[in-house]
Amino acid sequence: MSKINILISNSQKSQRFWLILSFIFALIYSFLALKQAFSHEYVIQDDARQHVFWTLRFLDAELFPNDLIADYFQSVAPAGYSFLYSLLANLGINSILFSKVIFLGLDLILTGYCWGISLAIFPVPCAGFLSTLLLNQYLFLRDDLVSGTPVAFIYPLFTAFIYSLLKERLIPCLISIILLGGFYPQGVLIAMGILTLRLFKWRQGKLELASSKQLRFSLLGLLVSLVVMLLYALKSSEYGPVISAEQAKTMLEFLEDGESEFFIKNSGEYWVTAMRSGIMPKFDTVLPLIATGILIILIPFRHWFSLFQWVTAKVTILFEITFASLGMFLLSHLFLFQLHLPSRYTEHSLRIVTAITGAMAFVILLDGLCELIQKLRQPYPNLKQSLLLSNIVLVLAIPLLNPLWMDKFPETGYIIGRYPQLYQFLREQPKDSLVASVIGEVNNIPIFARRSILVGSKGYPVPYHLGYYRQIKERTQDLIKAYYTTELSVLKNFIQTYDVNFLLVKEGVFTPEFIKESEPGDWLQQYQPITQKVLISLQNGETPILSLLKQECSAFADKDIHVVATECIVD
Repeated sequence: MSKINILISNSQKSQRFWLILSFIFALIYSFLALKQAFSHEYVIQDDARQHVFWTLRFLDAELFPNDLIADYFQSVAPAGYSFLYSLLANLGINSILFSKVIFLGLDLILTGYCWGISLAIFPVPCAGFLSTLLLNQYLFLRDDLVSGTPVAFIYPLFTAFIYSLLKERLIPCLISIILLGGFYPQGVLIAMGILTLRLFKWRQGKLELASSKQLRFSLLGLLVSLVVMLLYALKSSEYGPVISAEQAKTMLEFLEDGESEFFIKNSGEYWVTAMRSGIMPKFDTVLPLIATGILIILIPFRHWFSLFQWVTAKVTILFEITFASLGMFLLSHLFLFQLHLPSRYTEHSLRIVTAITGAMAFVILLDGLCELIQKLRQPYPNLKQSLLLSNIVLVLAIPLLNPLWMDKFPETGYIIGRYPQLYQFLREQPKDSLVASVIGEVNNIPIFARRSILVGSKGYPVPYHLGYYRQIKERTQDLIKAYYTTELSVLKNFIQTYDVNFLLVKEGVFTPEFIKESEPGDWLQQYQPITQKVLISLQNGETPILSLLKQECSAFADKDIHVVATECIVD
């Protein structure tokens, strides 16, 4: 055994040191994200624009009346998530503010559980620290955790489930399953897969039933999981049915470059890295994956590395998580969209697995290199100590300095509202006001101005529930027609049909370049052949009636955006 005791010692003092260091780095990363969250008066995480704005109804019941978009996102929100924001509203806590800060508490919880899982599998405190470090780097390279949306809760709740499972604590395990169902039901299906695998044990080349104690534990867990999922499945949706794979293949939205891109021609990307269909989408850092690969390579030579002896029998949980996740991933592909998106069953759980295995690889390799240095016949002890120290610093520096090699860290997906006066003006309008536009800024109106929009671009036209999307698509097609029509009667009819109060018009929106290249991008291109007809019309020099009325009927202007009052147009 090498003498790098500060790294491999499992004493209480060593555990405290590395655990505190784990929380310190979690706080550092969190405060970097918090700095972005409060860098401007109008800042919101991208996904929160759709999944949090409707929670303002809990603070003010008059907001978003008869709002299709708000009703839909509220209906698909998990019960526990809705209950939490409702409870906060009853306590007078602003849901927007809460969505910006909740990740700090969630991050500390998942850091603690990840540490505990790592030590149960491999009782080396330094490895526990590195596992939390790598997991936090994963999480702050994407926007799930900082969003305050349901997906933010999967990591603390799933790690709580795994930790309770390893420690054989039944009640906490069952509670974590129930909470998973309340915030991220896909996590319950992975848990069911793990519990099913734990019904059996591989002994001396034979598959046998687990011990009676473990059988009772797993069966109770499966029973609770089944009840939770039945309650979730029985929850009726007025926006069904769920789209089928056959239907999706005929829609531009699901094809390459569509807003809900799924069917990608490149099979490697489709199965591995694609955001919705891949096993490992948006991992963004390959360091834990490389380290995991090194660990796998070292296994046949494990007798050369003394720390391999420290790996406990509980390491099987990592295989169970992996197999259960991959199983659900394949089932989700088999029953496409009925179990939502395949990537949701692997992207989160495999981050946890590879963070832990990657940390194990770093420590085992480091200890092995240190043992090799100590065995060298070196007549100069000071030089040997220098080599040891240099080896330790070099190996630990790789994961510690990993964020410095990235283009952007943390990657939070925060959106800054650039039109404060616009938001303030709209907030002063009646609460039942409805705003419509084809420009991207309309997406910020619900969260910043607290007013309803007819349709939005990225993130709002979710195509998985046809009862919702058919209405959104019809609205969008009508909006594009009316927005670019040359006939006043068509624009008036649109305004009266949907009872629109304001139209947002941005400079340059009536040019062919806007249709082809600007901010809506692929969003507008999905609505063919209407968009193509508009493009041809603009290229032929035809002038939309709205462009002629934007000055005459402008109720307010902020920078390059005019707020056109529809009452003026109709009258």
